[in-house]
Amino acid sequence: MANQSKRVALVTNGSRGIGLGIAQQLAHSGFDLAINDIHDVATIAAATALLEERGAEVLYVPGN
Repeated sequence: MANQSKRVALVTNGSRGIGLGIAQQLAHSGFDLAINDIHDVATIAAATALLEERGAEVLYVPGN
């Protein structure tokens, strides 16, 4: 059974700039993340890897 006490946050524009900074802080605080953004694949991949290194499970949700 999945850990039902794990917190999850949705961060819009979470692959760079302020959104990525917020996502990093949330990951550091123990959140798993859903990242919503429209940037290129390389930017999304880099952000996802960075957040996963900080212990978060990351789901990318494309959209504007």
